[in-house]
Amino acid sequence: MSAGLSGEVNHAWLEWRNEDGEVIFSIDATLHQFDGWDAPFAQEGVTPAASMFSPVQYAGEMWDWPWLGDERQIFRRLIRAVREQLASS
Repeated sequence: MSAGLSGEVNHAWLEWRNEDGEVIFSIDATLHQFDGWDAPFAQEGVTPAASMFSPVQYAGEMWDWPWLGDERQIFRRLIRAVREQLASS
């Protein structure tokens, strides 16, 4: 997910959704940067930021997110490394 705050601040987080589109788990690694939160969010349900940040700028498959760039970008390599680590544990 990628969303804005009054058109000034952009924020992004990951959501794992079921087949019906319901959010099962969210990872919001930078939530603590915003007033009212003092820690990252990684747990069941929707990140608290979802109600604060709008409009949604991108919602979809992580690999299709334009901000990630192409296969040369560090973000794609890091995501693949985390996925491989999780799969092997």
